[in-house]
Amino acid sequence: HRLWFVGCLVLSVQICSAAFQKCSTNPLDCPASQWKASIASFPDSWYLDAGFQAAFGVSSALSASEYLADYMPCCKHCAWSLGYPKAVPIVFSISPSQDTCASLTIAGSLNQCYLDCTVWPTDFSLLDKDGSSFLDESEFLNFVTNPQVALPQMYYLYSGGRSTYSSSKSKLDPHTVMYTSDLNKDGAISLSEWFIVRHFTAPILVTRSGPSNPTNNQALAAGPLGGFFMDRTLSNVWQTKVILMLMEYYVSHSSQGFKSLNLREPKSSEQTSVFQQADLDGSGRISLEEHYYRVFADQDGDGSLNVSEYYAGLYRKTCASNCASKACVCTQCKATRGVPTACSSVADSASTKKNFVLHDIDEDNKIAFVERKFIAADSDLDGILSWDEWTTADFAQDYSPWQGSMNCSGSANSTGACNAMTRAAYKQYLSYHYCSLQAMRLYSTFSSSYPLSSTCTIVLKVRHQPPFALVNTTSAAGMNELSAAGWSCYPPDDVDAVGRCYDGLGVRMVAAAAERLGWSVRPVLDAG
Repeated sequence: HRLWFVGCLVLSVQICSAAFQKCSTNPLDCPASQWKASIASFPDSWYLDAGFQAAFGVSSALSASEYLADYMPCCKHCAWSLGYPKAVPIVFSISPSQDTCASLTIAGSLNQCYLDCTVWPTDFSLLDKDGSSFLDESEFLNFVTNPQVALPQMYYLYSGGRSTYSSSKSKLDPHTVMYTSDLNKDGAISLSEWFIVRHFTAPILVTRSGPSNPTNNQALAAGPLGGFFMDRTLSNVWQTKVILMLMEYYVSHSSQGFKSLNLREPKSSEQTSVFQQADLDGSGRISLEEHYYRVFADQDGDGSLNVSEYYAGLYRKTCASNCASKACVCTQCKATRGVPTACSSVADSASTKKNFVLHDIDEDNKIAFVERKFIAADSDLDGILSWDEWTTADFAQDYSPWQGSMNCSGSANSTGACNAMTRAAYKQYLSYHYCSLQAMRLYSTFSSSYPLSSTCTIVLKVRHQPPFALVNTTSAAGMNELSAAGWSCYPPDDVDAVGRCYDGLGVRMVAAAAERLGWSVRPVLDAG
């Protein structure tokens, strides 16, 4: 008997391939034919591709994460990382029912190989009825609301788990999905934005579930982000479901080099860590905006966007909508720190960074996610967040800085109270949020519990009003005596150039509360 081999022989040492294509300048332009071969091979062996090694001269071993980040970043949207183990995270690219999913696709509907990025352009074309290379809202909504076209789980969330739509049961607001997915806010979804949508919705499609229902009896679709988010429960189910999927596929395809030895469910501490890293604002919900910012926009992973990262991404780069083919309304970069009010088609240039400046609220020449969140939440582009914009964008409704920053130049809420978050007030909010976020991650809690990092000092203004608050300006010797008597004394420092001691019922109450909460409080005299 003779055994004949035609083509390439795979010996689990090196993968044979055609000419290898390096990433193009388009950050989401993954070579389709090449990626098809990657799906059919074990992720931690991608670096063994003969064409890859010839193209890059790589000889040392690379994990799948290193392969994508360092050599093939244009294919990051084609793979998913579970975020654990921390040293070498589990990365995958197969779809549920990988071997049969293509045959399950019905003509006229989206491809059932949910996670195969090579079919996403075809899905996009199916929705793009007018062939404009953009999806307007009516076209995009078919992805969610049309049972003949939409992927089953998306329609299930929209309809409320019914064959026909139920407004009271719906878990997904399609208009909010559209607004959130439109990263550059030009009124249309580009192919690149479509890729981000598909990457973000993978947990929904794979788990065939969605976020948990809120405890306040509010419909998910009517709440923050229109129900389009991942919560801790969905994140945990996603990790478990993926491990089961990979285990089944890897065992049955071991002859193709797939190895299941390193597959395991996450530890509780790993689940917490993975979720906290993805929950950039600490709200307990992961939005598409957070997902795009962390996974794609923040290329060096330092937690902020520099000028190069901002303009390499999908965020707005001009002061006008893309109105070439769509009947969209022209919106503009609003007048802020030199940004023009007139609607102009002039794009940002090397010397003009209108959109970057618009995002850089604290003027530190980098953009934190919470700064981006303000711009994304400002749906009417007036530079102020109304109560509806604030809550829809997933800002915590009981977060104290909101109440302390209400401004009567804004709109009123349902009770008639005047409230709006101006850009100036939000700049102060950024500092509070930063300190709170550090504590959230340290104490594994959410913003509603008001955590504050002890490394951030609260400056408490104290007015001398005995017996509630006492302020005594004294010498070093006097401070020692008052300290012995129970006063809180502070020598001259960068907060107050004069040494003072503080006491009184109000001061002691604040000090006791701060101690319980882990806050660092520094009193200072309020001479007013």
